[in-house]
Amino acid sequence: MTSSHDDVLSQARPVVRRLTFWYSLVLAWLWIAVQTAALLFIVPMFREMFAEFEFELPRATRWLLAASEWMGGDRAGQVVSGWMIAVPLAAIAVTGLFAALRRAPLLAMALATALLASIIAQVLLLLAPLYTMVDAVGQ
Repeated sequence: MTSSHDDVLSQARPVVRRLTFWYSLVLAWLWIAVQTAALLFIVPMFREMFAEFEFELPRATRWLLAASEWMGGDRAGQVVSGWMIAVPLAAIAVTGLFAALRRAPLLAMALATALLASIIAQVLLLLAPLYTMVDAVGQ
């Protein structure tokens, strides 16, 4: 009985490793897509809103706005949009990272879980203003 159990486990391990690799990689690519979408579509809305204010923004906010401008190709003299450079480089880097972690599936799963939590948090944070607007219209 134990030999058949060991046989099943030895056959399942490579499949689990492959699934772990692809699951982690797809989540990482999804994370890149969420980051890119936020920088291209969400942050510019805040840029317009902040432009109306008369006070100096925190440095981190200014960096985020500058990154959004670069990603969208809105900087003066910029020839190529930043997303055309950043997205392929990020995809290559993430793919290489998870390929290197193929021998450490628990570490890859931990990283993928952190990325999934980041994706969920960002989507919820991006939907919060929409919820506030809908709630205000409903009242």
